[in-house]
Amino acid sequence: MIAAGLQVSGCAGFGLEPFNENAEAGQLRVDPAEDLVFDPMPAGAGAGQGELQIAGVGESVVIIQDIEILGGDADAFGLPDLSLPRAVRPGSIFTVNVSFRPPRVGAFVAEVTISAANSDLVVSRVLRGTGCNDRDNNGECDNGGPPAFDTGSDSGG
Repeated sequence: MIAAGLQVSGCAGFGLEPFNENAEAGQLRVDPAEDLVFDPMPAGAGAGQGELQIAGVGESVVIIQDIEILGGDADAFGLPDLSLPRAVRPGSIFTVNVSFRPPRVGAFVAEVTISAANSDLVVSRVLRGTGCNDRDNNGECDNGGPPAFDTGSDSGG
């Protein structure tokens, strides 16, 4: 089928961003600027929440192609369904919620990576969290966090 008389000026009619070859390459700024550290959470009990704020910087739109959690402890952290790819325009912010659900007592470290489409642009942040004991089953860590090792003794020092 051939459509006669169709005139298209630019790409806006199709929901596409116009391509500006001379524009400064778009960049992403991610907050927090360093590690995303979660409060200690009782092991196997609930989920802590944190967020990454991804801001468009520069002159052009950045298309986020993929956001994934990598590393040996990646299963302790989670992402919601993000409906990617997603356009991040200069000056706009895309908030990504990250959850931490420790399966056991101990420290957990992973990395979240944000990759742009058709570009070498990859931004990453380290995720850190600690699973603790909750012997009282009150949803809170015992003594402010997990012990280095459990001696079975309540005597202080």
